[in-house]
Amino acid sequence: MVTESRADATPRVQVRRLHPVDWELTRQLRLAALRDSPEAFAGNYGEASARTPEQWQAWPGRGVVYAALAGDGPVGLACGWLPEDTPGFTDLISMWVSPAARGRRIAGMLIDAVAGWARGQGT
Repeated sequence: MVTESRADATPRVQVRRLHPVDWELTRQLRLAALRDSPEAFAGNYGEASARTPEQWQAWPGRGVVYAALAGDGPVGLACGWLPEDTPGFTDLISMWVSPAARGRRIAGMLIDAVAGWARGQGT
């Protein structure tokens, strides 16, 4: 887990890996990202909102999901994905930080978490 604490009144941010059991949080963050920035992602809100719990538990397939959590809830998402056609590489997908939480280096924390996972995968 990656954490950040600040001396000011800004809530501390925790970045943690999400697992299939956390599918509702994964869904919440992914749908928020698609609502906020639909042009930035593959897929769309309609398709994603129609997924079953089992599909959310399996998403993103050959990858990992990290969430950034601060104060009163989730504020960011990033996923790492191992493409089958390029062994030895990891793609950063679904990178998003809520507008209210931007400017706090949360994106960097999420990227660091995915990069750490990728190193553990040998990529």
